[in-house]
Amino acid sequence: MKWVFQIKHKLRAGLLLLVIIITVLLCNISIRQSFSTLDQTMTSLYNDRLMPATYIFKMADQVYARQLKSLQTGVAGITTQKQNDSLVHLMDVYAKTWLTEHEKALFYTLQKLVVQMGKLETESLKSTPVQSAPELQKELNDTYMQSIAVLDQLSEVQIKEGGVLQKDSKKVIAGTQIQSQLEISLLVILGIAAFVLIAAKEKLIPKERSREWLN
Repeated sequence: MKWVFQIKHKLRAGLLLLVIIITVLLCNISIRQSFSTLDQTMTSLYNDRLMPATYIFKMADQVYARQLKSLQTGVAGITTQKQNDSLVHLMDVYAKTWLTEHEKALFYTLQKLVVQMGKLETESLKSTPVQSAPELQKELNDTYMQSIAVLDQLSEVQIKEGGVLQKDSKKVIAGTQIQSQLEISLLVILGIAAFVLIAAKEKLIPKERSREWLN
């Protein structure tokens, strides 16, 4: 009956080792997936939040410059084609980034305001001096201000969504640390179990040899 007990003992030990090995492999796969998720999060943080924030800043700067030039010269609409192309280019680049539904709505509003801005600037050039068209100048200035306000809201969205991505990355890192600690603990247990099995086997060998010598 001793051999039956030994077989059961070995089966239990083997099963335990198998469970540990499978768990370590699963932890390893999960850690790799976590690193992949973290890489995607960091890429999105750069491409979809940091760079768009830069585009928004540049767009706001251009709108401010157009408004300032209008106020300084007393004549609205003195905007070069290069300035128009630059603003349109920034909007096109921004539109290619990932946008939330709220961002899409704000960006659509901005697009309409920029179109209106261009029309009013063209009309104001035909109505110089501005003193002869105060209502047009006021409408144009309101368009500038509304555009800047929308850009400010878009900037706030970048901060908010960037914070969400940062929290997600921290969760991934925390989860990876726990999985790594678990994997290390299991490897230690696996090593100890392997050592115990080897030591037990070495103790059995001399006994078997002594029996053979007696025979």
